[in-house]
Amino acid sequence: IVSGLSPNQPYEYVIYQFGGTHPSHDAGANGFQVNGVAQPDTIQKLENTASNTPTAHGVARARADGTILFTFTRKTLHVNLSGMSISPG
Repeated sequence: IVSGLSPNQPYEYVIYQFGGTHPSHDAGANGFQVNGVAQPDTIQKLENTASNTPTAHGVARARADGTILFTFTRKTLHVNLSGMSISPG
């Protein structure tokens, strides 16, 4: 949950995910939702081959309580969240 946002306002988000160095369990797809709405799976990247490209990006509207809920559903061995950027949309 990201909190402290202006209620009902749009925000741009960017997600970065980097795993370890073992392709068999550090990289792959995981489920992703924003405020309960399914988004395309995120694809974790291997740390030693990762660039600065995000694994997900989009625009979400803050809920009435000034929050945005980001949910990741594990489909690989691990879900890594390496970075997130939130800015007014």
